Amino acid sequence: MRSCYTLLLVLLLSVTASAQSTILDFEGDAPTYEDFNGSVSTIIPNPDVSEPNTSATVVQNVLPIAQNFAGIKITQTIDLKDGKSFTMKVWSPIENAPVLLKFEDSSTSGDIERPATFTGAANSWQELTFDFATEGDNVFEFVVVFLNFNVNSNADPITFYWDELVQVNVPSPDGDQMDLPVTFDDENVNYGIVGFEGAEASIVTDPTDAANQVGQVTKGSDSGTSAGATVTSLPGGPAGFASAIPFTASATTMSVRVWSPTAGIPVRLKVENAGDAGVSVETEATVTVAAAWDTLVFDFSQEATGTAALNLSATYNKASIFFDFGSVPAATTNYFFDDMMFGGAGGGGGVAAVALPVDFESTELTYNFQGFEGADSAIEANPDQTGENTSATVMRTTKTDGAQFFAGTSLNLDTPIDFSVNKGIAIQSWSPKADIPVRIRLEDAGNSAGIELDVNTTVAGSWETLTADFTNLINPAVNYVRVVVFYEFVVDLPGDGSTYYFDNIEVVEAGDGTPGVSLPVDFESTELTYVFGGFEGADSAIEANPDQTGENTSATVMRTTKTDGAQFFAGTFLNLDTPIDFSVNKGIAIQSWSPKADIPVRIRLEDAGNTAGIELDVNTTVAGSWETLTADFTNLINPAVNYVKVVVFYEFVVDLPGDGSTYYFDNIEVVEAGDGTPGVSLPVDFESTELTYVFGGFEGADSAIEANPDQTGENTSATVMRTTKTDGAQFFAGTFLNLDTPIDFSVNKGIAIQSWSPKADIPVRIRLEDAGNTAGIELDVNTTVAGSWETLTADFTNLIDPAVNYVKVVVFFEFVGDLPGDGSTYYFDNIEVVEITDDSPPVVLPVGFENGSLTYDFAGFEGADSAIEANPDPTGENTSTTVMRTTKTEGAQFFAGTFLNLDAPIDLSNTGKIVFSSWSPKANIPVRVRLEDAGNTAGIELDVNTVNASVWETLEADFSGIQDPNVDYVRIVIFYEFIGDLAGDGTTYYFDNLSVDELTSTRRLTAEEVQVFPNPTSALWQIASPDARIEMLELFDLSGRQLISANPDTNTYEIDARRLPTGTYIVRIATAEGRRVARLIKQ
Repeated sequence: MRSCYTLLLVLLLSVTASAQSTILDFEGDAPTYEDFNGSVSTIIPNPDVSEPNTSATVVQNVLPIAQNFAGIKITQTIDLKDGKSFTMKVWSPIENAPVLLKFEDSSTSGDIERPATFTGAANSWQELTFDFATEGDNVFEFVVVFLNFNVNSNADPITFYWDELVQVNVPSPDGDQMDLPVTFDDENVNYGIVGFEGAEASIVTDPTDAANQVGQVTKGSDSGTSAGATVTSLPGGPAGFASAIPFTASATTMSVRVWSPTAGIPVRLKVENAGDAGVSVETEATVTVAAAWDTLVFDFSQEATGTAALNLSATYNKASIFFDFGSVPAATTNYFFDDMMFGGAGGGGGVAAVALPVDFESTELTYNFQGFEGADSAIEANPDQTGENTSATVMRTTKTDGAQFFAGTSLNLDTPIDFSVNKGIAIQSWSPKADIPVRIRLEDAGNSAGIELDVNTTVAGSWETLTADFTNLINPAVNYVRVVVFYEFVVDLPGDGSTYYFDNIEVVEAGDGTPGVSLPVDFESTELTYVFGGFEGADSAIEANPDQTGENTSATVMRTTKTDGAQFFAGTFLNLDTPIDFSVNKGIAIQSWSPKADIPVRIRLEDAGNTAGIELDVNTTVAGSWETLTADFTNLINPAVNYVKVVVFYEFVVDLPGDGSTYYFDNIEVVEAGDGTPGVSLPVDFESTELTYVFGGFEGADSAIEANPDQTGENTSATVMRTTKTDGAQFFAGTFLNLDTPIDFSVNKGIAIQSWSPKADIPVRIRLEDAGNTAGIELDVNTTVAGSWETLTADFTNLIDPAVNYVKVVVFFEFVGDLPGDGSTYYFDNIEVVEITDDSPPVVLPVGFENGSLTYDFAGFEGADSAIEANPDPTGENTSTTVMRTTKTEGAQFFAGTFLNLDAPIDLSNTGKIVFSSWSPKANIPVRVRLEDAGNTAGIELDVNTVNASVWETLEADFSGIQDPNVDYVRIVIFYEFIGDLAGDGTTYYFDNLSVDELTSTRRLTAEEVQVFPNPTSALWQIASPDARIEMLELFDLSGRQLISANPDTNTYEIDARRLPTGTYIVRIATAEGRRVARLIKQ
C-alpha cells in the first residue's frame, strides 16, 4: 500500500559560477512525494555531519526486508536542456550499494534512468554522479530514487540517507557533432561513448594498430545482461548524430567493425531518436572470428525478437552497441568497435561483406558499383579467358561517345582497405589500347579524403596486372572504402565508345623494382615513365632542348605551348611517384625559357586528388634564354599533405587567353628557400622599388600601380593601386594582391585600407584567401565620401581560421549583384592589420530602420535592387519614417530578394513567429521568409501571402516546430512574389518593423536600467540591473555563435573576458521589465 506525505523540503534554484542548479535539498518546505514498495522516507537532522555533506537536514530512507524495488517518487520538474549531469550525496551502511536515479512522465520521451554504485566506505557519505548526456532536451515531472536498487538479500530493514540533488550544466565541448561514419579519428569531431547497465566505455588506442582510435566496451561480472555503450557526444554536447540515419526501403543496413576475444557471441545494435527513446529499432549480428577485427552488417529490416520494427517515417539519430547481448561474463572482458557506418551487404546476422580482394565471382555478395560521367558499367562474363585472367566474371566499363575524360567506375567496400602490411593496389586490366593512363583512386565513404595514382597500360587486347604504389600517400586516419577506376584519364579527351575490363582488385606488396619519378626531375631518363599532360589548351611534350646554352645545356626538356585561345589557366602537370621532401628545404626551383620577360609563372603543388594545394607566382626576368625561377613555399607547406604533383602555368594573367607562345621548363628541384630579397607582406604601401608586387585585375577590372592622383587628406603617399571597373565588367570584377608572408592575425584582427572612390555609399568587398583559394573570408565595407581618401576597416575577428594562411588580398569596388562596371576608376593603398574597436549599437530584432546610429548590413541579390528609403505611404498600419525598399527588376530571378544581417541571433525560444510590416502593389502573392545562420549552412523558410494591394499590412511567418535550437539564425531574407521561374517585372515592394512576435510587447531597456561596465575591458564585464533581477543572459560572438547562456536570477552578473579573443561581442539580457542588447569590446 502506498502512502502520501508532504515532506518539509525546499526547492532551490540557484545558478552558480560553475553552472550548477540545486534541484532538491531538505532545508525547508517542499514538494509532494510518494513512498512505494515498503519504502519509508522521513526528513531528519543529518546524523553524520562530515564531508562531503555537512548540511543540516537530509532524507532518511528505510528499506524493507528483501524488497528489490522500494523507493521514493517526488513531484519535481526536470528540464534536461538546463544540464544532463546530476550529482547526489548518499550515506550507505554497506559498501557497493547500487543506486538508481530515474526521471518519469515526459510528454516527449519515455522514462529514463541511470545507475551508480556507492563505492565509499560503509557508514559514510559519498557524492555520486548520474550522466544523462545521451538523452534529448526533454522535460520530466517526477524524480524517483532507488537506494540498494534491485537487491533483496537484506534480512532486516536497512537505512540509507541522501541529500542535495544537483543539476550540472556541463559546457559544450569543442568539435563538430558526430555523424556517420564514426571512425574516432577526426580531431575536429566531438566523439564520445557512454557505458550503461554496468558497462564501462571509452575511446582508446586500437590494440592492433597504434595509429588508430577505437571504442572500447568493458563488461564485468557485475554488469547487466543488457549492458552496452551509446555513441554520443561528450557531456555538454548534443546527443547522437548530426544527421538522421538515411534508411530507405532498399537501404536498411549499417556495418560496424568489431573485435571480440571470442567468436560466436551476439552483438546487438540499437538505433533510436536522440530526443525520444520510445522511437527505436534493434537488430543483431554474430561475431565470426576470435581476437581479430570482424566487420558485422546489421539489417534493421530484420528487427530483434520483441523489439519494434523499422519505421521509415521515423527519425533515428543515435546508436548503442551491446556485446554478448543477454549474457554476463564470468570475468572482466574487453570488446572493441570502430568504423560504424551506414550501408553494408543486406541480411544481418554476420553476412559476408564486400572487402578486398574482390574478384566479382560471388553470387552471395551484393557489389555496390556504378559508372559515372558517361561510363557504362556492369559485371559480365570475361570476354577473354586467357593469359593472366581466366576467371568467369569481370567488371566491364565502357567510356561512351562524348563521355567526360573523368568518366569512370566506382566500387564501394563494406570493409576499409587493410594497409597495415602492404601498401600497393593491383588490378587485372584488359584494354583495347596500349600506353594509356589508368587512374586508380581510393576514397573514404563521403569522398572527403582520397588518394590516386596513374598507371599506364602496356599491351592492347590482353589481360595484364597494373599496380599502384600508395606507400607515400596513405593516411592511416582515413578509412578507404571505395575504389574508383578511370580508363584513358587524359584531360579534355572525351570518350570514344571504347570498352575496358578490370578484375581481381587486391592489396599487394608495393613496388616492382623499377625507379619512380621524384624530385629532382630533369627529363633525361629513358627508364622512367613521366606522367604529365597539358590542359585547358596547353599542348605539352618532352622534347630536345632548343637552346643548349647559358644556365641549361641539358639534352631534353618539357615544352608547353599555350595555344591560341587557350584558357589563361592553361598549364602542364607532372605527377611524382614520391611526395616532395620538404623536411630540410622549402623552395622549389625550375629552369625556365620564355619568349617574354616580366610575365608571371604560377608554380602549384598538389596532393594526388587535388584536395589540397599550394601555389606561388614568380615573374620571368629575361626573354629568349634560360633562367632559374624560385618559389619560396616556407609559409604555405602543410606537413600533413603529400605533394605529388607539380603544375606550371605560364603567363598566368586573369582573362588573358593563350596566343600560341611556346615555353620550356626543366630541372625541377627542392632548394633552400629565399634569395635575400625582401618579400611582400602587410603592411603594403606600394612605395618600394625593390619588392615585386604580384597583382592583377580580373573579370573586367584593369589594375596598375600608379602615381597617387590626389596627394591630400588622409593619404599623401606617392604611389597607389589603381583599379578601373571597365564598361560592362562583371559586378565581381576586382584586384588581387599576393603576399609572400601570411597575414599575422596573432594580435589584431582587422584589415584597413585607404580608399579613394568617385562615389560615396557603395560597398567595397575585402576578401582574404589562401594560396589556392580553397579557403577565404570576406566582408563588405561602404565608402562614405566621394572624391577623397578615407580609411575603410573590416573586422575579421570572428571569421579568421587560425589553420589557414591568408596570402592574398582581393578588393572589389561597388560589389553590387548584377551591376556591371561603368568605367569608374578607384584607388586603394596602405593595406594593414589594425586593432578593432567598435562601440556602435548592434543591429538586433526588432528592426525598424529608424535608428541613424545603426549600420544596417543588407543587400539585394539576383536582380533585386534594395535600399533604405522614406516610407512612400506613411498611413494605416505603418506610419514610420523609413523603410526597406526592394525592387524586383525586369528579368530578375524568381528567387531575387533582400537579406538583412543581424549582430545577435534571433531568439525563437518562446515563440517561433517572425512578423513584419509589408507593402505590396499586388495582393495574394507569396512572400518567402528565410532565416539563415552566418554561413548559410543551415536555414529555414516559409511562404506567407499578401492579402491587400498598396496598403501596409502585417505578415506573420510561424516557424514553430521547424526551428533548430542548435542553429543561431543571424540573417533574415525576404523574397517577394516567390514563384518558380517567374521573372521579375520591375515591381517595387517595401517592408519594415521586423520582429519576433513576443518582442512586439517587450520593452527595450535603457543603459541606465541595465548597466554594462567597464566597456571596453581586458578582464571582466560587470552587468548590473538595480531594479529587477537578471532572468536570462546570453553572450555571442559576431558570427552568432553562443558563448554563454545563464539564468542568474540576481541583480548583478560578471562575465570573464580574459579567455576571449580580442574583438567585439554581443550580450543579450532579459529581466521581468524588458530586454537590452549591447555591444561589448574585448581589448
